[in-house]
Amino acid sequence: MKMNAVTFFAVITVFASSGCATRNPGMRILSSVEDGEVGLKVDKALVEKAAKIKEAKEGITIYRTKLPEGFALSDDDKSVQVKPEYRANYQFMGEIESDFMKVDGSEYFQNWLWVPEYTDSWRNVYCGAQAPLKALTLGTYSYMPTFWVCNTALPSDEDSRLESHMANLKKMATVMDGDVVILVGSKDLHVTTVSRYSSSTSVTQMTALKALVFRTVKSPKKKAKGTEA
Repeated sequence: MKMNAVTFFAVITVFASSGCATRNPGMRILSSVEDGEVGLKVDKALVEKAAKIKEAKEGITIYRTKLPEGFALSDDDKSVQVKPEYRANYQFMGEIESDFMKVDGSEYFQNWLWVPEYTDSWRNVYCGAQAPLKALTLGTYSYMPTFWVCNTALPSDEDSRLESHMANLKKMATVMDGDVVILVGSKDLHVTTVSRYSSSTSVTQMTALKALVFRTVKSPKKKAKGTEA
């Protein structure tokens, strides 16, 4: 019995030292074009389709620091527009968002009542075997020490969060048949901790990115050069 207990706690220590798995940001298609009309509602069907894609299609460019050829800011600098002389070159496909704090559909179920698909093969085997226990206990099993390595957390550094967002944006652009993605906004997470005598605020940058998706109908005369992350 003593050896079994020692072995058990040794295994728990090794697993705990591995840390949590990296959480994937949720995908949200805020508007999409169907039969030439813009639908101003979250397209969950397209999101589910995008979530199943392993890799996005080739040829998608994400513009972060400058606009592609044929685009300009509005007069109040609050929106991105296609210049009149370039409207025949681009078709608006919709607005998308990648957000670590908003997870819908099957991803929501996986995070709270099941387990997501991990990048580590050993986690898929180890955590997949415990998934039914998590579902039967309505998620409370995730607090067990044996499940710690199966829980997910935000990537700790900004570059990793950006990389995850970019992968999401490309997958959504793929199912929307777009090839030009223009970032139009980002969000940071502010957490304020209050004690009896003071308060402090921590900021996690780039927890969400919002973008517009366009499809190139006809390439402009000048090849657009953007900054792709």
